[in-house]
Amino acid sequence: MANGGVAGDGGFRKGDIVRLKRGFDRTLEAIGAHRAGLPLKEGALFEILDCEPGEMSIVLILREVYVVHIAGARHIIKVGSEPFPYVSERFEPV
Repeated sequence: MANGGVAGDGGFRKGDIVRLKRGFDRTLEAIGAHRAGLPLKEGALFEILDCEPGEMSIVLILREVYVVHIAGARHIIKVGSEPFPYVSERFEPV
């Protein structure tokens, strides 16, 4: 989905900044994500690069970012991680 969200995806759109929902770091899923090398941790910010319909849910293509506000302008700075897919249910808009 190149330019917009998908029905039922919580309103996520390409370019949105999201973060993990509270409590993720204390789950077995978080341990699995860490072992798989995914940069998923509470408090980190992610930019949505794309949204794709999956078999059971919407899949977001994400990249970890920092957001800096300078003189009223928002600047998004990429962190060194490669883009990766993950299900949209684990994220909330910032």
